[in-house]
Amino acid sequence: MQPYIESIGKTYGVFPAWVLMFLLVFMRYAVMASIFYGIFYVLFRQHFFPFKIQQKYPKSAEIVRELGYSLLTAAIFASMAFGVYALRKMGMGRLYFDISERGWVYYIFSLAFIIVLHDAYFYWIHRLMHHPRLFKHLHKVHHLSHNPTPYTAFAFHPLEAVVEFGIIPIIALFMPIHVSALLIFTIWSIFFNVMGHTGFEFAPKGATRHPFWKWISTPTHHNMHHQQGNYNFSLYFNWWDRWMGTNNPRYDEVFDDVKKRALMQKASAMLLMLIGFSGGIMAQNSNRDAFIDQQIEAIQKGDYQPPETRAAQIDTWMKNDLQLRDDQINPIHDINLRYALRTEHDIAKADISMWSKYLKIKDIQDEKDVELKRILDKTQFKKYAAFRDDVLWKAVRKLIF
Repeated sequence: MQPYIESIGKTYGVFPAWVLMFLLVFMRYAVMASIFYGIFYVLFRQHFFPFKIQQKYPKSAEIVRELGYSLLTAAIFASMAFGVYALRKMGMGRLYFDISERGWVYYIFSLAFIIVLHDAYFYWIHRLMHHPRLFKHLHKVHHLSHNPTPYTAFAFHPLEAVVEFGIIPIIALFMPIHVSALLIFTIWSIFFNVMGHTGFEFAPKGATRHPFWKWISTPTHHNMHHQQGNYNFSLYFNWWDRWMGTNNPRYDEVFDDVKKRALMQKASAMLLMLIGFSGGIMAQNSNRDAFIDQQIEAIQKGDYQPPETRAAQIDTWMKNDLQLRDDQINPIHDINLRYALRTEHDIAKADISMWSKYLKIKDIQDEKDVELKRILDKTQFKKYAAFRDDVLWKAVRKLIF
């Protein structure tokens, strides 16, 4: 890319070359941020909501503000990158273009080293910018985003943008670094920065207490910093905060709460699919997908419906679609009501683990099937089981995918 920019500069002048550099910097950030935003805030908004660290979405005006400052940041980054290139043209700096000049071992080492170096630089500069005399002049703009989004990643005051990019000239001037290693580093930095600002937690359960994963910063870690700025200054790794005692004392607790809440919301919805509210979907066969969406949303809010309601919904579907005989109606109602009540008592309101609930659901469904087989004929039961399973997996696919 460097020869193309240099060629444009020679042919058309410095400004067109700078415009190209600006577009490259901004689009690299904007594309990555937009992918995360599109997935978590637009396309799969409902599905990923249980993993939202703060259970609310920022207003559109905040996104516009973040994009405005991001344009300024990209312009400053492009200008400083041009400055690094100009220094090299004057014989200053240690950038090189031939990997064989220092070999692959040094190439890999230098890439790992600048990531670790930047992490240390960011931690201490970040802490310094939180000093009361500096905060309002440098860092306040970034903290206007109390509920950050992927677009927050570049939303800096112009002076902070200069400080953020400051590590690049330091590296280029004093350390031999291949230009592609520097490019990979900037992509890594943008990716981690965008991911940390998504507002959604991706790390596995127990990550903050794991012997290895606890040293990696999580989106919850940085999200807490945007809510309470005197803790959690790290970028990539969590060792500086741990070493310096600046981790938020509630970090582990909040992370566990986020993961537990996400698990409970997802698992509760899937469990309720299994334990009988699917009868309500059966009763709404003409608009089943829309009804599934409504039921998932209701369940995630804790609205499980009374057992009598679920039993009545299943009664209606079975009577109409299975064409129950008169002598089957009352026994079927008794079974549906009895198992709906048992489900609520033994599962929905039981203080047991999700895995225990899942196992109990299977037992209950198996027992119910045994009783239904005694009353339904083979054709009726086969149709009941096939339709029940079809509804279940439609619901599960909506929850997961």
